[in-house]
Amino acid sequence: MIVGGDFFLAGTLVAALTKLVLRLRQYSEVSAVVRNSVCAEVLLIATSILRLGQAKNVAVDPDSYERIILCVNTLVAPSASLISYVIVSWHVFNNDDDDHEDLRRRRLRTLLRP
Repeated sequence: MIVGGDFFLAGTLVAALTKLVLRLRQYSEVSAVVRNSVCAEVLLIATSILRLGQAKNVAVDPDSYERIILCVNTLVAPSASLISYVIVSWHVFNNDDDDHEDLRRRRLRTLLRP
């Protein structure tokens, strides 16, 4: 389905994998090598999906693109606020209300500021 252009499903997959990586990082029993290799695999999947969306006739919709990029940023340079946004606030992405959309975009711009 993802290869067919279902990028909402792709964004959901990447978000779920990102959450799993973030939880894996909490366990000290897992070696750093394993944690890093799992993180690298998820980054590879995320970037491959983005590349697929650029190569296909059906482009990635802006919300799915933004969600995947947010996951990539969270895995590459995690910050406490970005991690909490990823783990707690995904329900905002699924709301079509314009007020929620504006709120989501403002919060995201605040989190991604250098």
